[in-house]
Amino acid sequence: MRNKFKILGIALMVGGWLSAGIAFSTNIPDPINTIMFVGGPVMLYIGVIILGVIVLKS
Repeated sequence: MRNKFKILGIALMVGGWLSAGIAFSTNIPDPINTIMFVGGPVMLYIGVIILGVIVLKS
């Protein structure tokens, strides 16, 4: 179970960076661009929290 949460945390972190990077570097219509640009760091922080909880509990 812990390994699944580690993979989930890492996937959220990588997905957050990719989402923010794609939203910043491409020409996407405005509402979608803003959602991706805000959602990317949110995904990143959720991934960091998940990994932090797993590391602190081990």
